[in-house]
Amino acid sequence: MKKNKLNGLDIYIIYCIVACVLFAIAEMIVSSITGITHDSLTVAWYGFHGGEVFVCAMIKKWKLRTDDVPFTEV
Repeated sequence: MKKNKLNGLDIYIIYCIVACVLFAIAEMIVSSITGITHDSLTVAWYGFHGGEVFVCAMIKKWKLRTDDVPFTEV
């Protein structure tokens, strides 16, 4: 049975998802203890990780698209 090996982009996307879930849990615990929500930190955190996942998706889409088209020199 052949195993599929995860490449770097897949590992990074898994890391981003796990980091966002852990951040959400930590934010809920801190907010319940202190009674303060950290709005700007939350926006920055999800904005950064959302942007990274979007860029990884675009790289993967672009890479798959260029694999189908043969390379021609200009």
